[in-house]
Amino acid sequence: MVRSSRTDRLFLYLGLIFSLALAAGPAIISWNDLSEVEEDLPAYGFYKIRGLRYAYAEVVTVGTVLDALVAGAAGPDGMAILRRAANDLHNRFEVFQVHASPTRTDAFVALQGLAGDVQARLTGLLEGGRPVRRDTIQPIIEANDRLLDALSAYVLEIEVGTDRAINRQQAEMGKLKVKVVVSIAILSVLAMGVLVLLVSHRRHHAQMATALNQDVLTGLPNRRAFTNWMDEPVERGRHVLAVIDLDDFKTVNDRYGHAAGDRLLKAVSAWLRAELPAGAKAARWGGDEFVAAWPCGDKTRAEILQCMAAANAHPIRVTVDQDDIDGQLSGGLAIWPDDGPTLADVLLKADLALYEGKDLGKRRIVMFEPAIKTRRDAVDRTRAGLRRALADEQMHLLWQPQVDLVTGRMVGAEGLIRWTNPDTGEAMQPGEFIAIAERSDLIVEIDCMVLETACRTIAKWLETGASPPRLSVNISARHFQRSTLARTVADVLNRHKIPSGFLELEITEGVFLADNAAVRANLADFAAMGIRLALDDFGTGYSNIAYMTRMRPAMLKIDRSFLRETDAAARSKIIGSMLRLAHSIGVETLVEGVETEADLAFLKDLGCRFVQGFLFARPMPAEDLLPWRDAFERPVRAVREPMLPDARRIGARSSAKI
Repeated sequence: MVRSSRTDRLFLYLGLIFSLALAAGPAIISWNDLSEVEEDLPAYGFYKIRGLRYAYAEVVTVGTVLDALVAGAAGPDGMAILRRAANDLHNRFEVFQVHASPTRTDAFVALQGLAGDVQARLTGLLEGGRPVRRDTIQPIIEANDRLLDALSAYVLEIEVGTDRAINRQQAEMGKLKVKVVVSIAILSVLAMGVLVLLVSHRRHHAQMATALNQDVLTGLPNRRAFTNWMDEPVERGRHVLAVIDLDDFKTVNDRYGHAAGDRLLKAVSAWLRAELPAGAKAARWGGDEFVAAWPCGDKTRAEILQCMAAANAHPIRVTVDQDDIDGQLSGGLAIWPDDGPTLADVLLKADLALYEGKDLGKRRIVMFEPAIKTRRDAVDRTRAGLRRALADEQMHLLWQPQVDLVTGRMVGAEGLIRWTNPDTGEAMQPGEFIAIAERSDLIVEIDCMVLETACRTIAKWLETGASPPRLSVNISARHFQRSTLARTVADVLNRHKIPSGFLELEITEGVFLADNAAVRANLADFAAMGIRLALDDFGTGYSNIAYMTRMRPAMLKIDRSFLRETDAAARSKIIGSMLRLAHSIGVETLVEGVETEADLAFLKDLGCRFVQGFLFARPMPAEDLLPWRDAFERPVRAVREPMLPDARRIGARSSAKI
């Protein structure tokens, strides 16, 4: 690039000297006329017009998809089509912004603002989980129409300006033709002028190619540049390919703003330049994800992994408003050609290793191994099976009673999800699929299915004149971060005409890790609706006592693992302290996993009132729950011995169906 620039300047200087020597005054006048015409022609005029027309087509496509969604004509893949159209629109305006950067005008800035508004609204619809209704899509359609109108006006403005410049250039070129007849010197000037224009065009083309292959924010090569590098048919030695991702980047953006997130991304790019081995090629792949490749010679996999882990130990830190933000990186490594025949294949393996590291925790560098792909394939199969299970209603709920040791009554029942494969008849345990569902929006669909099933069960009992028990269902931390959760619960209750007191929502301490506006709003809405909240698996997670004190759940559910503690003194101290904590903030406690008479006697001695476990009943279908309650509460035995033979038989019969 440097050599080309020097050659261009040499040609320019020689041309000017030669023109001045031959043409003197007439040549200078002709040169000035041509220069003025060149200045009138907008930089990248034809490229801009073509880009604008492409952008216009993308905007029209988005509008068409939105209209189809409103009309219900988009089909089940409508949101996927809209996502692709939104991505195409975003990419088009990013490229257009790079092309148009030398000639920004107020109209261009306004146009970019309208485009940003449409993209933000589309992102809110696609990523925010907003329902696809006319009232949610119509504002986006209107914003898209405004963008379309502004884009049409801007295209017209650019085309008119370009046409005027071209027309003027044609007129001036006519005059130059006359001058060519008069003077041979003018011909030389025109020839040199064409040469200068060609050189200038080549320079602009090189600058444009550089801009298209560079990330604007970090200055690193972008995805396109890295992909082109991988596709180059050149001889390469053994290479490491790495996929590197920022942990909790969304949290930084949400808490400190996108400007802080941009600063952190720049810090990561500086880290890559400083820490990667010599000869490394790093690029921003997109969002908070980076890729890199470097030759590794005959180094072992262990040596490569050790070097990257050591580099990852070096801190990445930016300061925002006197707060230090520490960037933590997770990465996946794979080696070409050891792990695949092509660089693209190996990059996919590195991506699998990255997600393996994410599953294991933060700030981890993982080297790909075949077992990772085997596990990932199993996860993908389970995820696909979950989608089919939800669509085909293969999942069902069983209910485990919750008992009041003081009154000898059943105070409620917890819903436990079960999934039975219809082809094999094999029962999938929740521990095998819930964690997989929680890493995607499938957990939200499961939550909605569980809510719907619980409310339908309560409504059925009410229709028969029975007195329903309070049913408790789990809501995932991911779902609790959605601003639409409270409205979803209210809609289900209203649709089935169920008082809110019959429903209890169980949440885990993971909700505390997402202490954001949506979580706080949902907590406030549930309190206003009169819906009880139970904190499940208490003591095994984050355990933010201050936040829990403000939240004041109706019940703390003490995890069964504490009851299984083999050290009797430690068990008594731990559970006793939890009971005292709950009492001090005025909430109830329930101990899960009561399986033996010894467990029951231990909890009675501690003063625990509410329990749940196999000692009383195994999870059972909804149709068995009320008969079990009737048998359990039959006033034949004293309160001190609430377990009745009939209830034991019902529990045993129910467990046989599981």
